Amino acid sequence: MTTLENRLPRESFSKALARMCKKLDEAPERLVLEKSAFSGNFEARITITSLWVVGSYARGAEHCGDLDVVINWRSGNGLTPSTQAVKNIFFGPVPRLQCFSGTPKNNSSYVAFPDAVKIWSGPGCNWEKAIESIKVVQGAGREARETDLIPLRPCQMNCCWDGLHNVVEQLKSGILEQEFVAFTPEMITADVGADLDPTARYLFSLQSKKSQALMPPIVRLMDKIEPNLRWYYEGGTSLRCGGSLIRLGLPSIDLHLLMADTGVRQLVIIPHLSARGPNGAWILRRGPNHPDALTFGQRQAYAFTCGGKPVVQANYQVDSMPHSICLLELYKSESAAQRKRGKAEKGLAEEVAISSIQGQELLNSIMGVDAVKIGRTIHALSPRAKGALRKPISTIFSTVA
Repeated sequence: MTTLENRLPRESFSKALARMCKKLDEAPERLVLEKSAFSGNFEARITITSLWVVGSYARGAEHCGDLDVVINWRSGNGLTPSTQAVKNIFFGPVPRLQCFSGTPKNNSSYVAFPDAVKIWSGPGCNWEKAIESIKVVQGAGREARETDLIPLRPCQMNCCWDGLHNVVEQLKSGILEQEFVAFTPEMITADVGADLDPTARYLFSLQSKKSQALMPPIVRLMDKIEPNLRWYYEGGTSLRCGGSLIRLGLPSIDLHLLMADTGVRQLVIIPHLSARGPNGAWILRRGPNHPDALTFGQRQAYAFTCGGKPVVQANYQVDSMPHSICLLELYKSESAAQRKRGKAEKGLAEEVAISSIQGQELLNSIMGVDAVKIGRTIHALSPRAKGALRKPISTIFSTVA
């Protein structure tokens, strides 16, 4: 877990926990309305029988990221509402409250809590004494978990625990690699009005206000990591900039998009901004042991490079094309690139060099553009290039044999 998470003094959570216990004393049984698009709306009579505090607060940490509690309840009519619905009805809005249903050993988090402390066990119990029994322990904090390799908090994403563990396994095995770019205050408040692509401006206008607040740092990020700055709408809260698929809000992690020839070079997971954080972009890419990277391991090509990166033609267009595309020109040999340079010397800056690119670098370069030109043949790699060139989309593996 990244240290960019904002943590609060435990006193604020002690006060919240006391208010919750008072509410349980007043009404341990309530009607809970569950609104579900799948099973329909229903009402359940719920009685909470026990409440444990778990996590860093239970271990005596001076500062905590949230207040983790486990609540056990029974239903009077056999209907089981969601934990979120029960939490809202019994406790109302409590900042940073994470509720799990069940017991410390078996609960909806799918994680056992051996350090759980029972706080409330029924009206009249001495919950004040139970809270006071937890002493502050110097150096106590979060319990290390395997998913700490992921820089975002689980509740910032729409992903189950099994899905997060799958990501961790693929990161450890080198199938995937990751990068986290923290959003600084300067990035969040940057004025991008004059530089913003009109298509990007329109696509962000379709999003919620919380997603629109992410526009400045996203635009700045794409300027740095994406050679193909063409924007597309991918449905819902998803945008695409070149080879980067951007998921906003409470994003899902669709790893299958990195496991097939989809033209997606990297997944960019960006939750909405929050006081707790972390605020930033979690970028997932193919790693050195990814099957695609291994397939490209021995493949090589030459390209014009600047600053160590292949030069792309962002607005390549000839008379017969209805619109421009982002094109990468590759050469099978250094001599072929030299001949092209001789013909186009005036159009190339002095800092442009001829470099060999191979393996994963070659793969990433190809997946970041609309089309690749080798010799006289142009391979379409995106729907935009397909329409412009009037050619079927080629696989990335057929471009460089």
